[in-house]
Amino acid sequence: MIGTTAPSHLLRNRIEKGYGDKEYWYLKDNDLLDENAKVITIVHETQIMNDFSDVMNVMDVKVHYILTPKRIIVIKKNESR
Repeated sequence: MIGTTAPSHLLRNRIEKGYGDKEYWYLKDNDLLDENAKVITIVHETQIMNDFSDVMNVMDVKVHYILTPKRIIVIKKNESR
């Protein structure tokens, strides 16, 4: 589970200082995160954006699932990875 300001179907935008991203990379760098682990974020429907890949940072963690009160969005492998 990772925090999100406004995800898109293509990527996840980090929150301000990217603390969730730092935690993710710490776990990954220290072999504490299984390579098959799925990344999930929970947001309100109104937070989902179409695309803002132009502001994506290499440290931004991409998600596999976006959960909203109304739906579960499964990010296709070729979209997020």
